[in-house]
Amino acid sequence: MAKIVFFDIDGTLVTHNNSIPDSTKKAIKKLKHNGIVPAISTGRAPILMREIADELAIDTIITLNGQHVVYEGEVIYKRPLSNESMSRLAKEAHNNKQGIAFCGSDKITGNSAIKLANNGLIKRVRPFLSKLAPRKAMKFVNHRLSTKPVDPSEYESHQVYQCILNADESFDAFYEEEFPEYTFTRSNPYSMDVISRGGSKAVGIQKIIEHLNIGIEETVAFGDGLNDLEMIETAGIGVAMGNGRDELKHKADMITDTVWNDGIYKGLDKLGLL
Repeated sequence: MAKIVFFDIDGTLVTHNNSIPDSTKKAIKKLKHNGIVPAISTGRAPILMREIADELAIDTIITLNGQHVVYEGEVIYKRPLSNESMSRLAKEAHNNKQGIAFCGSDKITGNSAIKLANNGLIKRVRPFLSKLAPRKAMKFVNHRLSTKPVDPSEYESHQVYQCILNADESFDAFYEEEFPEYTFTRSNPYSMDVISRGGSKAVGIQKIIEHLNIGIEETVAFGDGLNDLEMIETAGIGVAMGNGRDELKHKADMITDTVWNDGIYKGLDKLGLL
């Protein structure tokens, strides 16, 4: 019997317009009633997911693709990036005319539009960008960014756990070759998440089950994107959303319905957890 269930956010807990289906809210409440811990496991920075966590009353949270882990409101694991590597990454992003964000536990800095999350403006930008083709979205965002190099204070002023590069998939091979100390992963076609080599949501899950002294077989994970691969493979039962990437579905133990067609509720119910 599962003791904890991990949920990705985008495309899993929330739809493309950042709303949580009523059936998902009902499912989370039932999980709690049955003594099962619901947890969030996301690539988002804490500042970008607090409202969702509060709405669902979830306080066990893996953010920044496993780089920052909180159990019941207490930080139990964190793995910041080195300033030296970020300096090199920022220079390459500037050379490629790409925005870069530096994500900490309580703020986002840099010259990427992502940092607009600090004042809430990103909520108004996201619906517009989602309507554009990936390359057009990146062209629009980067056109609005400063062309000046990033000031080192943007990443030296606070601990940074993840960078976000506004780069489309054509740059994947370049960055992976130039920065072997990093793991690059994607939840969308127009930006990539950058974390320490070997980091992943699966690492966050391991830290939580070590803290709880439970086995991996007592865990379930739901996800839809490429940054959910390790998590889906690691969990006792990995569930791919119906709207998820094919690569993820091939690795999953089970495929549920789409996020907008009650996928979370149906999946948990099929597993006998509700």
